[in-house]
Amino acid sequence: MSDCKLDFITLDAELLVESLKNSQPHTLSDGFLKLASRFGGPNADLESHLSVLFRAIAATWRDSKISWTLRYAAVGKLLEEVSKNRTYDQFIGILKEFFMFDQRVLRDLRFTDYLNGWLRGHFIQIR
Repeated sequence: MSDCKLDFITLDAELLVESLKNSQPHTLSDGFLKLASRFGGPNADLESHLSVLFRAIAATWRDSKISWTLRYAAVGKLLEEVSKNRTYDQFIGILKEFFMFDQRVLRDLRFTDYLNGWLRGHFIQIR
């Protein structure tokens, strides 16, 4: 269904996790990229989308079988996709949710450092 570009499909965290585990050590799998592309957009239910993304990140962030490069790439891709076609203010709200997710769930300075680096790398300054 996702390949047919249907807008309203159900994707869960387990499917994202499985597609990430099928990736090469330093390259996101085509399956993960396809699934990730279905998140976000102007009609997205952000609360639902973020819930799925955060469950997937929580399930993979400390998985030593997944390289750090892949973990960072997955978070960056998910942040990029869930933020697409959003205003600056909406993007800032999404970004705050990522930081709060780290504070509430992951509690890992590497996640915060990655997010700050992602912002720098995309030349995004927080007002």
